Amino acid sequence: MRILYRFFFLLAISSLTVLSGCREDEDLNLLTYPDNNFTLAADDEDGSEITVNATYNNDGILEFDKPVTFTFRFNASPEETIVTFEPMGENVELSDTKLIIPAGYTDVSVTLGIKNMEAFQSNYDEATCNLGVQATVQGYKMPSTTLEAKALIKKAAYVATGFLEGKADSKTTFEHIYFNGEFKKTERNLYTFSVQLDRPARKDVKVKLTTEGLDDEYLKDITITPSEIVIPAGEKTTGDITWEITNDFLLRTSDDSSNTLNIMATFECEDPVFVQDEKRSSFTLNINKYIKGFEFVSYKRPSGWIEWSKQDWSVEVEDNGDFWQNDGGSALIDGTTNNYEGIASDGNISFTLDMGEERTINGVGFDYIYYSAPQNIQLSVSSDGNTWNYLGKVASADENADYYKFIEPITARYVKCELLASWGCELYEVYVFK
Repeated sequence: MRILYRFFFLLAISSLTVLSGCREDEDLNLLTYPDNNFTLAADDEDGSEITVNATYNNDGILEFDKPVTFTFRFNASPEETIVTFEPMGENVELSDTKLIIPAGYTDVSVTLGIKNMEAFQSNYDEATCNLGVQATVQGYKMPSTTLEAKALIKKAAYVATGFLEGKADSKTTFEHIYFNGEFKKTERNLYTFSVQLDRPARKDVKVKLTTEGLDDEYLKDITITPSEIVIPAGEKTTGDITWEITNDFLLRTSDDSSNTLNIMATFECEDPVFVQDEKRSSFTLNINKYIKGFEFVSYKRPSGWIEWSKQDWSVEVEDNGDFWQNDGGSALIDGTTNNYEGIASDGNISFTLDMGEERTINGVGFDYIYYSAPQNIQLSVSSDGNTWNYLGKVASADENADYYKFIEPITARYVKCELLASWGCELYEVYVFK
């Protein structure tokens, strides 16, 4: 209890001493306060001049990369300070004309703006604008000079750029399977896109589409919806547009066909601020047709497949100069692989099988023995040896044998087989199934 009493007593004495440090009738001596000075800060940096960049956003509204705000910073003063602001120039707008800094405080800020902002923004050309402010200060030991701060506004030109924008889920490659006069597997050659502007234009923007990579006679098979493409003045997009073509142009050849079509846009607009983005004014579509009259089944002979007898058949081999073993076409239909007679090549192997008369066949097989399979098998059939029906090209299984089934039964006398291999292949027996 004694300790606590002493603590309160000492505290009371100390407080009394502090409160009596300056009497009410005593004058505060300010002679020791130094002359005041100031610094100017803008964009968190010291300085009386700044540059502000102005650009148009995607809605056509002018935006500044930073505010035109100046902070006048003084030393703390024992008296309040009055700062009066005057614009420098006729097109300057100030946030304040007079501000008071209370005693003990140091900063005061003023923001400059463009008085005729609507006219500055609607002038779409590149432009500059000078803003400035003068400040006079009244207060204890304040500088008698006029303080100045300046800003240079650099405005970029307004540009409305037009371009094509594909829909996110819209395909650009289309595949069609064709055989025996009809499409076995097909899809619509349909592409969805829109025409867009990064900023609105003051006049309508019209767009015309042209297609390259297609014979003129098939241009009539193209449908564009809507038929007239326009972005109204003040808007930025057309909404979805579809480009579509029928499959008729794929039938101009009976073989596989790969078609690359380039669709290009031409923009028209009377607004001088409009420009066309040449790199984004077209799109490319790949439309492919594949003949597919047969398909891979297995590298082992399927159960239940019945082979035609090859008695009295013949094989004519096309020697391309890449053979390193050639035992003649008869080696391919001798009914055995145990004698290792056949054909081996550093490239492709092509031959025509003559079955002696027309037969209805459902599949073929190839025996390579030592996994010397080609990369692809290409087949054609004929009844007279002159007119050929192309059945397509199918990848091999890269095993020691391949068995292929026809999409539907085929009646023919001749079967032309092409084993396509960039690194070479070997063949020792051919099979034809009922």
